[in-house]
Amino acid sequence: MAVCLLLFGLCAGYVADGKTFPPDVICVTDTFVDAIPSAEAVRLAVQETYTAEIGVTEDLGPNDGVRIRQYREKVSQFDYPVSWCAIFVMYVYHVNDVGYKPANEWVPTWSSRYVIHTKGKVVNSIPQPGDVFTLFYASLKREGHIGFVDEWQVHSDYVITVEGNTNMAGSRNGDGVYRKRRLKASINKVMDYISPQYT
Repeated sequence: MAVCLLLFGLCAGYVADGKTFPPDVICVTDTFVDAIPSAEAVRLAVQETYTAEIGVTEDLGPNDGVRIRQYREKVSQFDYPVSWCAIFVMYVYHVNDVGYKPANEWVPTWSSRYVIHTKGKVVNSIPQPGDVFTLFYASLKREGHIGFVDEWQVHSDYVITVEGNTNMAGSRNGDGVYRKRRLKASINKVMDYISPQYT
């Protein structure tokens, strides 16, 4: 009967009772419980979730839809149609247990923490799938749209994104969830909410 603990994700694996255990499980007697996942595993789960939502549309009117209402019910303070790009991000993070602050729909508050990229300058690291980006609008004098980085094309001027409340033209007030190809120069900031929680 094995009793073994994995602390802080530092174990490189272990052998107990003739069995080899990888470093991503905790064993207490014969019961296995998932340990804290790696950032890579969380990114993959986040990517799978937002990818599965591509094609969701506002099928009940502007800023409203059957699936969009489900996003709002899970994470939003609003129970009526509102701009929902941040609600989409909040929903995807929520179902994958990614803690996020601020926990609200006001896009500018999202770029106050964990910034890794600012308009043309990489601050800490290359953006990865599951990071979030914002767009700045001169007409609003603020950031007004948020979505997910899906692929930061290192040797290209483009980034592939997945966004809620956009459209084929890339609007900030669109009609569904889309995969987009945007110029990196259009990205205001990129934030990594995953790595600080899952190392």
